[in-house]
Amino acid sequence: MKRNTACGECNGILLVYPDSKEAALGSPGFRQVYRTLAGLPDTVVDWGWYDNKKDTIEYECREWFGEYDSIAISVPFELLYGNTVRILTALGIEPEKEKRSRVKPVVITGGAAPTINPSVAGVIADVVCVGEIETHISYKLNKFISNHQSGAAKRLTPMIGMKIPMKNRAAPDSILISDKIDSSMLAGFDNPALCTFKDAGLVEVGRGCSRGCRFCAAGHIYLPVRHRPVDNILRDASTFSGKAKRIGLVGAALSDHRSLKEILRGILDLGFGLSTSSFRADMLDDEVALLLKQGGVKTVTIAPEGGSERIRSIINKRLTEKQILDAAESCRRAGIGGLKLYYMIGLPWEKQSDIGAIIDLTAKIRDTFQGKGKKITVSINPFIPKPQTPFQWYGMAEPSYINSVYRDLKKAFIRMRGITLKTMSVRTAFMEAVISLGDEAVGRAVIDSNRADIPWKKALEVHGVDVYNLVHRMKAPDEKFSWDNVTGEKRKAVLFASFEKAQQTASTIS
Repeated sequence: MKRNTACGECNGILLVYPDSKEAALGSPGFRQVYRTLAGLPDTVVDWGWYDNKKDTIEYECREWFGEYDSIAISVPFELLYGNTVRILTALGIEPEKEKRSRVKPVVITGGAAPTINPSVAGVIADVVCVGEIETHISYKLNKFISNHQSGAAKRLTPMIGMKIPMKNRAAPDSILISDKIDSSMLAGFDNPALCTFKDAGLVEVGRGCSRGCRFCAAGHIYLPVRHRPVDNILRDASTFSGKAKRIGLVGAALSDHRSLKEILRGILDLGFGLSTSSFRADMLDDEVALLLKQGGVKTVTIAPEGGSERIRSIINKRLTEKQILDAAESCRRAGIGGLKLYYMIGLPWEKQSDIGAIIDLTAKIRDTFQGKGKKITVSINPFIPKPQTPFQWYGMAEPSYINSVYRDLKKAFIRMRGITLKTMSVRTAFMEAVISLGDEAVGRAVIDSNRADIPWKKALEVHGVDVYNLVHRMKAPDEKFSWDNVTGEKRKAVLFASFEKAQQTASTIS
């Protein structure tokens, strides 16, 4: 293998994000992996991203001119596995692990998608990192490379990494949760002008969520919940001084931080504007709304998820209609110009009355929020069963049902002034569900579809994937899932108990 003479016996690593540069810059986890790798002795890191239009890898820096020892790809969500295949193909690397020669670099994947279900990633990667790799890759990288070259990489897949207070692991190694979150500015990496959140320096407020919504994978895999100290958050924010106009606060449970108001005030005092993810309606009061307005926030996002309190109880989204309307009123009083509302359809045990409740609740929110220049965007997405959640046993609604509900909602909302309706593509939702729940056969279909441009449905047929059985069927209580070795028996039992509670709620609330 060629070596960069300036580096001697360095490890050469290519860290790639399988999406645009803006998305890469907007990923705190990806940035922290880069930070860790770039700080290792005897290591040179190039980082890049995938350009869909050109079907090529673009490089931010190019310091290594030999053959890479490892290619590390972060996969934040399932639909980016296709780009992962295209990246390897563009690099001249066989994308299917079993067909690769060990003289090539070790291929490592990590991120939320492999953590939820490592099966598809395991067809592609030599090593699948399950969990938060940021602060642990420094002492595992050489092990990954040496084991790959010795033919032992198969025994390292997957690398189990969620910290759960149960001794139910039968894995060869472990990657624990990250307890040293650092999202300060990275010289040579951050470019707030190009970030997905324009001109924003991104700062993590914390990780994990304690709410336990039954559809949400993030709330079940990134545990325990970690809220960062206010001083650390403001320290990280201050590093963007002179580089960013706003601070984008990132976290699955941003509004649950016990010192949220202190954080918002501190960022404003530093001279920054604000950008945030969605807010829990029960945590959005007059003071928070006013702070957001002072920070230049024009639109606040709230996710009721369901229109009725019945369906919200089933999915464990513990929000009352009053809390949602109070949040809308607080935004109106603060002078916020727009609201964005997220709902799901096809939820477990959904009734027609729950669909009608989406229309009714949105009408009440509009009446509460109305005023000159006020706008409301309603985003409707199909429910997608996710591994390692209580609803992994429930089937996804079939396309005919989803399209029928879309038509009904479009008819209703077209008559509401000030409402803009956006819906997720049924085809896209179906593809995400197949990959999310998929096993090795789905992984091979992903490879064929993206390497050989075989139509997606045809690729699934070739590899014997029974789509109805995988996606739409209600699963048996003792169903064996391809990700069970990650979940563990005890935790799976806890998830099923939550599923049964949801089913009981559905049968007792009209």
